[in-house]
Amino acid sequence: MQRAIAALVVVVVVAVAIGAAATEHRTGTGDVESTATGSSTSRVDKAYVVGTNNGVETTRYGDNLPMTIYYPSDASGPFPVVIFFHGRKFSGWTRGTYKLSKHHVFVSVLNDEGYAVAVPVRSGYHSAPGWDGERIPCDNPSRSDVRRAIVSARKDVLAAIDKVISLPRVNTGEVFVAGTSAGGFASVGSMSYYPPNVKGVLSFGGSRCGKRGKISPAAKHVANIFSKAAKNSTIPVALFSNRYDGVVPPETTRYLFEAVCEARGDKCNETVFLVEISLGRHNLTSVVYYANHEILQFLRDRRF
Repeated sequence: MQRAIAALVVVVVVAVAIGAAATEHRTGTGDVESTATGSSTSRVDKAYVVGTNNGVETTRYGDNLPMTIYYPSDASGPFPVVIFFHGRKFSGWTRGTYKLSKHHVFVSVLNDEGYAVAVPVRSGYHSAPGWDGERIPCDNPSRSDVRRAIVSARKDVLAAIDKVISLPRVNTGEVFVAGTSAGGFASVGSMSYYPPNVKGVLSFGGSRCGKRGKISPAAKHVANIFSKAAKNSTIPVALFSNRYDGVVPPETTRYLFEAVCEARGDKCNETVFLVEISLGRHNLTSVVYYANHEILQFLRDRRF
Protein backbone atom coordinates (compact mmCIF):
# COMPACT_ATOMS: atom_id res chain seq x y z
CA MET A 1 0.00 0.00 0.00
CA GLN A 2 2.83 2.40 0.81
CA ARG A 3 4.28 2.03 -2.69
CA ALA A 4 0.90 2.67 -4.30
CA ILE A 5 0.33 5.75 -2.17
CA ALA A 6 3.71 7.23 -2.99
CA ALA A 7 2.96 7.03 -6.70
CA LEU A 8 -0.05 9.29 -6.28
CA VAL A 9 1.61 12.20 -4.52
CA VAL A 10 2.24 15.35 -6.53
CA VAL A 11 4.78 17.60 -4.86
CA VAL A 12 4.59 21.17 -6.09
CA VAL A 13 8.00 22.75 -5.60
CA VAL A 14 7.58 26.49 -5.87
CA ALA A 15 10.45 28.82 -6.72
CA VAL A 16 9.54 32.43 -6.11
CA ALA A 17 11.45 35.60 -5.46
CA ILE A 18 11.65 36.69 -1.84
CA GLY A 19 9.59 39.75 -2.61
CA ALA A 20 6.82 37.71 -4.23
CA ALA A 21 6.69 35.29 -1.31
CA ALA A 22 6.48 38.19 1.11
CA THR A 23 3.37 39.52 -0.63
CA GLU A 24 1.48 36.27 -0.32
CA HIS A 25 -2.07 36.84 0.89
CA ARG A 26 -2.22 35.37 4.41
CA THR A 27 -5.76 35.93 5.48
CA GLY A 28 -7.04 32.80 7.15
CA THR A 29 -10.11 30.72 6.53
CA GLY A 30 -9.19 28.27 9.25
CA ASP A 31 -11.36 25.98 11.26
CA VAL A 32 -10.73 27.63 14.62
CA GLU A 33 -14.32 27.55 15.78
CA SER A 34 -15.72 31.04 15.47
CA THR A 35 -18.58 31.79 17.85
CA ALA A 36 -20.77 33.09 15.02
CA THR A 37 -23.99 31.11 14.82
CA GLY A 38 -26.15 33.44 12.74
CA SER A 39 -28.15 36.21 14.33
CA SER A 40 -30.24 38.66 12.33
CA THR A 41 -30.69 37.96 8.62
CA SER A 42 -31.25 41.61 7.73
CA ARG A 43 -27.69 42.23 6.49
CA VAL A 44 -27.60 39.09 4.40
CA ASP A 45 -31.04 39.87 2.97
CA LYS A 46 -29.82 43.28 1.79
CA ALA A 47 -26.63 41.83 0.36
CA TYR A 48 -28.31 38.96 -1.46
CA VAL A 49 -30.94 40.60 -3.59
CA VAL A 50 -31.79 37.86 -6.06
CA GLY A 51 -30.72 38.74 -9.58
CA THR A 52 -27.77 38.98 -11.96
CA ASN A 53 -25.44 41.91 -12.44
CA ASN A 54 -22.27 41.93 -14.57
CA GLY A 55 -21.98 38.17 -14.57
CA VAL A 56 -22.61 37.83 -10.82
CA GLU A 57 -25.86 36.10 -9.84
CA THR A 58 -27.28 36.10 -6.32
CA THR A 59 -29.86 33.52 -5.40
CA ARG A 60 -31.16 31.32 -2.57
CA TYR A 61 -30.96 27.60 -1.94
CA GLY A 62 -32.04 25.09 0.70
CA ASP A 63 -33.51 26.76 3.78
CA ASN A 64 -33.38 30.27 2.28
CA LEU A 65 -29.58 30.32 2.36
CA PRO A 66 -27.60 32.74 0.17
CA MET A 67 -25.53 31.70 -2.81
CA THR A 68 -23.48 33.76 -5.26
CA ILE A 69 -22.57 32.49 -8.73
CA TYR A 70 -19.75 34.08 -10.74
CA TYR A 71 -19.96 33.49 -14.50
CA PRO A 72 -17.27 33.99 -17.15
CA SER A 73 -17.91 37.42 -18.61
CA ASP A 74 -17.25 36.74 -22.29
CA ALA A 75 -19.70 33.93 -23.03
CA SER A 76 -23.29 32.95 -22.39
CA GLY A 77 -22.81 29.31 -21.36
CA PRO A 78 -23.77 26.75 -20.35
CA PHE A 79 -20.63 26.54 -18.23
CA PRO A 80 -19.00 23.79 -16.22
CA VAL A 81 -19.23 24.83 -12.59
CA VAL A 82 -17.20 24.56 -9.39
CA ILE A 83 -19.28 24.75 -6.21
CA PHE A 84 -17.02 26.12 -3.48
CA PHE A 85 -17.69 25.61 0.24
CA HIS A 86 -16.13 27.99 2.76
CA GLY A 87 -14.34 27.24 6.01
CA ARG A 88 -15.29 28.42 9.50
CA LYS A 89 -13.33 31.64 9.95
CA PHE A 90 -14.43 34.70 8.04
CA SER A 91 -11.31 36.87 7.85
CA GLY A 92 -10.65 38.13 4.35
CA TRP A 93 -14.26 37.73 3.22
CA THR A 94 -16.98 40.35 3.02
CA ARG A 95 -18.42 40.27 6.53
CA GLY A 96 -22.16 39.80 6.67
CA THR A 97 -22.34 38.34 3.17
CA TYR A 98 -19.55 35.78 2.84
CA LYS A 99 -19.08 36.72 -0.79
CA LEU A 100 -15.91 36.17 -2.76
CA SER A 101 -15.07 39.12 -4.95
CA LYS A 102 -15.30 38.43 -8.67
CA HIS A 103 -11.67 39.55 -8.69
CA HIS A 104 -10.57 36.99 -6.07
CA VAL A 105 -7.86 34.82 -7.59
CA PHE A 106 -9.92 31.62 -7.16
CA VAL A 107 -12.84 33.09 -9.08
CA SER A 108 -10.77 34.87 -11.72
CA VAL A 109 -8.58 31.84 -12.51
CA LEU A 110 -11.62 29.59 -12.97
CA ASN A 111 -13.67 32.19 -14.84
CA ASP A 112 -10.77 32.76 -17.23
CA GLU A 113 -10.76 29.02 -17.95
CA GLY A 114 -14.50 29.03 -18.70
CA TYR A 115 -15.84 27.75 -15.35
CA ALA A 116 -18.65 29.29 -13.35
CA VAL A 117 -18.03 29.42 -9.59
CA ALA A 118 -20.89 29.01 -7.10
CA VAL A 119 -20.31 30.06 -3.48
CA PRO A 120 -23.07 28.93 -1.08
CA VAL A 121 -23.18 29.99 2.56
CA ARG A 122 -24.05 27.14 4.93
CA SER A 123 -26.60 27.29 7.76
CA GLY A 124 -25.80 29.52 10.71
CA TYR A 125 -22.61 30.99 9.30
CA HIS A 126 -22.23 34.64 10.28
CA SER A 127 -25.50 36.29 9.26
CA ALA A 128 -26.90 33.37 7.26
CA PRO A 129 -30.16 31.99 8.67
CA GLY A 130 -30.41 28.71 10.51
CA TRP A 131 -28.49 26.92 13.23
CA ASP A 132 -24.76 26.22 13.07
CA GLY A 133 -24.95 22.44 13.43
CA GLU A 134 -21.32 22.02 12.38
CA ARG A 135 -19.94 23.57 15.57
CA ILE A 136 -18.17 20.98 17.74
CA PRO A 137 -15.98 20.97 20.90
CA CYS A 138 -12.61 20.79 19.21
CA ASP A 139 -10.30 20.20 22.18
CA ASN A 140 -11.70 16.72 22.72
CA PRO A 141 -14.24 15.92 19.99
CA SER A 142 -16.03 12.60 20.06
CA ARG A 143 -16.89 10.46 17.07
CA SER A 144 -20.53 11.51 17.45
CA ASP A 145 -19.52 15.22 17.47
CA VAL A 146 -17.74 14.92 14.13
CA ARG A 147 -20.50 12.73 12.76
CA ARG A 148 -23.08 15.37 13.70
CA ALA A 149 -20.99 18.01 11.93
CA ILE A 150 -20.90 16.10 8.64
CA VAL A 151 -24.63 15.35 8.77
CA SER A 152 -25.37 19.05 9.24
CA ALA A 153 -22.94 20.10 6.51
CA ARG A 154 -24.20 17.44 4.09
CA LYS A 155 -27.72 18.81 4.19
CA ASP A 156 -26.54 22.16 2.85
CA VAL A 157 -24.01 20.66 0.43
CA LEU A 158 -26.64 18.51 -1.26
CA ALA A 159 -29.16 21.36 -1.34
CA ALA A 160 -26.54 23.59 -2.98
CA ILE A 161 -25.80 20.97 -5.65
CA ASP A 162 -29.51 20.62 -6.37
CA LYS A 163 -29.82 24.37 -6.80
CA VAL A 164 -26.77 24.71 -9.03
CA ILE A 165 -27.82 21.97 -11.44
CA SER A 166 -31.16 23.75 -11.85
CA LEU A 167 -29.52 26.94 -13.13
CA PRO A 168 -29.97 27.49 -16.89
CA ARG A 169 -26.42 28.78 -17.47
CA VAL A 170 -24.78 25.73 -15.90
CA ASN A 171 -23.69 22.60 -17.77
CA THR A 172 -25.35 20.05 -15.50
CA GLY A 173 -23.04 17.26 -16.67
CA GLU A 174 -19.87 19.06 -15.54
CA VAL A 175 -20.24 19.85 -11.85
CA PHE A 176 -17.32 19.89 -9.39
CA VAL A 177 -17.41 20.29 -5.62
CA ALA A 178 -14.59 22.01 -3.72
CA GLY A 179 -13.97 23.41 -0.28
CA THR A 180 -11.39 24.80 2.10
CA SER A 181 -10.89 23.73 5.72
CA ALA A 182 -14.32 22.81 7.13
CA GLY A 183 -15.66 23.24 3.58
CA GLY A 184 -13.20 20.62 2.37
CA PHE A 185 -14.37 18.32 5.16
CA ALA A 186 -17.96 18.88 4.03
CA SER A 187 -17.09 18.29 0.37
CA VAL A 188 -15.20 15.01 0.80
CA GLY A 189 -17.29 13.68 3.67
CA SER A 190 -20.51 14.06 1.65
CA MET A 191 -19.34 12.62 -1.67
CA SER A 192 -21.02 9.23 -1.37
CA TYR A 193 -24.35 11.09 -1.60
CA TYR A 194 -23.53 13.08 -4.74
CA PRO A 195 -25.55 12.69 -7.94
CA PRO A 196 -23.84 11.50 -11.15
CA ASN A 197 -23.54 15.15 -12.23
CA VAL A 198 -20.57 15.60 -9.89
CA LYS A 199 -17.34 14.67 -11.68
CA GLY A 200 -14.73 15.49 -9.06
CA VAL A 201 -14.05 16.77 -5.54
CA LEU A 202 -11.23 19.09 -4.41
CA SER A 203 -10.28 19.67 -0.78
CA PHE A 204 -7.93 22.51 0.18
CA GLY A 205 -6.65 21.79 3.68
CA GLY A 206 -9.93 20.07 4.45
CA SER A 207 -10.54 18.71 7.95
CA ARG A 208 -11.96 19.82 11.30
CA CYS A 209 -10.59 21.31 14.53
CA GLY A 210 -7.39 22.94 13.37
CA LYS A 211 -4.44 24.44 15.26
CA ARG A 212 -4.13 21.37 17.48
CA GLY A 213 -0.89 19.72 16.42
CA LYS A 214 0.23 17.82 13.35
CA ILE A 215 -2.59 15.30 13.76
CA SER A 216 -5.54 16.89 15.55
CA PRO A 217 -7.81 15.04 18.01
CA ALA A 218 -10.56 15.11 15.38
CA ALA A 219 -8.42 13.68 12.57
CA LYS A 220 -9.14 10.01 13.29
CA HIS A 221 -12.88 10.70 13.23
CA VAL A 222 -12.56 12.72 10.02
CA ALA A 223 -10.52 9.88 8.49
CA ASN A 224 -13.29 7.44 9.37
CA ILE A 225 -15.89 9.64 7.67
CA PHE A 226 -13.68 10.12 4.60
CA SER A 227 -13.00 6.39 4.41
CA LYS A 228 -16.70 5.48 4.46
CA ALA A 229 -17.48 8.15 1.87
CA ALA A 230 -14.69 6.85 -0.39
CA LYS A 231 -15.83 3.23 -0.13
CA ASN A 232 -19.30 4.19 -1.29
CA SER A 233 -18.27 6.52 -4.11
CA THR A 234 -16.09 6.36 -7.20
CA ILE A 235 -15.84 10.14 -7.68
CA PRO A 236 -12.22 11.27 -8.14
CA VAL A 237 -10.94 13.33 -5.23
CA ALA A 238 -7.87 15.56 -4.86
CA LEU A 239 -6.52 16.67 -1.49
CA PHE A 240 -4.24 19.73 -1.39
CA SER A 241 -1.92 20.72 1.45
CA ASN A 242 0.35 23.72 2.03
CA ARG A 243 3.71 23.20 3.71
CA TYR A 244 3.29 26.03 6.23
CA ASP A 245 -0.36 25.35 7.02
CA GLY A 246 -0.55 25.75 10.79
CA VAL A 247 -4.29 25.00 10.98
CA VAL A 248 -4.53 21.74 9.03
CA PRO A 249 -0.85 20.72 8.73
CA PRO A 250 0.33 18.64 5.76
CA GLU A 251 0.71 15.64 8.09
CA THR A 252 -3.05 15.70 8.69
CA THR A 253 -3.86 15.96 4.98
CA ARG A 254 -1.55 13.04 4.19
CA TYR A 255 -3.16 11.00 6.99
CA LEU A 256 -6.60 11.66 5.50
CA PHE A 257 -5.33 10.93 2.00
CA GLU A 258 -4.05 7.53 3.11
CA ALA A 259 -7.45 6.71 4.64
CA VAL A 260 -9.24 7.61 1.39
CA CYS A 261 -6.67 5.77 -0.72
CA GLU A 262 -6.92 2.60 1.36
CA ALA A 263 -10.72 2.70 1.17
CA ARG A 264 -10.59 2.87 -2.64
CA GLY A 265 -8.28 -0.16 -2.86
CA ASP A 266 -7.29 -0.99 -6.44
CA LYS A 267 -8.97 2.20 -7.67
CA CYS A 268 -6.76 4.45 -5.55
CA ASN A 269 -4.25 5.16 -8.33
CA GLU A 270 -7.01 6.30 -10.66
CA THR A 271 -9.27 8.23 -8.30
CA VAL A 272 -7.34 9.66 -5.33
CA PHE A 273 -4.67 12.37 -5.54
CA LEU A 274 -2.54 14.25 -3.03
CA VAL A 275 -0.98 17.57 -4.01
CA GLU A 276 1.66 18.76 -1.55
CA ILE A 277 2.69 22.38 -2.05
CA SER A 278 6.15 23.43 -0.89
CA LEU A 279 4.95 26.87 0.28
CA GLY A 280 1.72 28.45 1.45
CA ARG A 281 -0.42 28.71 4.53
CA HIS A 282 -4.01 27.84 5.44
CA ASN A 283 -5.95 29.94 2.98
CA LEU A 284 -7.53 29.61 -0.42
CA THR A 285 -5.32 32.21 -2.04
CA SER A 286 -2.16 30.24 -1.17
CA VAL A 287 -3.47 27.10 -2.86
CA VAL A 288 -4.51 28.88 -6.05
CA TYR A 289 -1.37 31.02 -6.13
CA TYR A 290 0.97 28.03 -5.91
CA ALA A 291 -1.06 25.15 -7.44
CA ASN A 292 -3.42 26.62 -10.02
CA HIS A 293 -1.94 24.32 -12.69
CA GLU A 294 -2.75 21.21 -10.63
CA ILE A 295 -6.26 22.45 -9.88
CA LEU A 296 -7.02 23.15 -13.53
CA GLN A 297 -5.47 19.89 -14.69
CA PHE A 298 -7.62 17.90 -12.27
CA LEU A 299 -10.73 19.65 -13.60
CA ARG A 300 -9.78 19.17 -17.26
CA ASP A 301 -9.00 15.48 -16.81
CA ARG A 302 -12.45 14.87 -15.33
CA ARG A 303 -14.32 16.81 -18.04
CA PHE A 304 -13.15 15.10 -21.21
